[in-house]
Amino acid sequence: MKKYLSLTTYLLLITILISCRENVKKQILATAIIGTEAELAEQHIMISRLDKEYNFLASGDTMSSAFKTSLDQRNIQLANTQFFNRFEQFLNDNDFKWGQPVTCSIRIYCEKDGMIDYLSYDFKTSLANNKILKFNTLLTTFVATHKIEFTVKENYTISKEVQFNDIK
Repeated sequence: MKKYLSLTTYLLLITILISCRENVKKQILATAIIGTEAELAEQHIMISRLDKEYNFLASGDTMSSAFKTSLDQRNIQLANTQFFNRFEQFLNDNDFKWGQPVTCSIRIYCEKDGMIDYLSYDFKTSLANNKILKFNTLLTTFVATHKIEFTVKENYTISKEVQFNDIK
């Protein structure tokens, strides 16, 4: 009887340790580095280096040759659209208002499972510094708990020009 309890206890401990390890891993992966290209460079993170380390998947409506089927292309476009729609809703839920349509170039560097490692943005529309700071704070918060719902075999990057609007 003692051996059975010991084995059960041992298996329970292993299960708990594995579970804790996975939770820590998810928390670490959720810590993305976000900012403008210049802000990333200040942290010694060069876009040119990231572009070599992450495989290009999509830029705007252009797909990588990795997407051989139209279904793959639709799935990555849908995943991108859903991600940005959720982000716009998150901004709205946190009382963030643009006050005008805002264009922003965004480059996202993802793990195979869609978790975001790095995100670089560049506003094409002139904005006040306090608005950019609030955007950055909200984006960092959002990315910590959301990912692009698309999985591939290798780490990847997506480049997209986004038109942000206030949700009415």
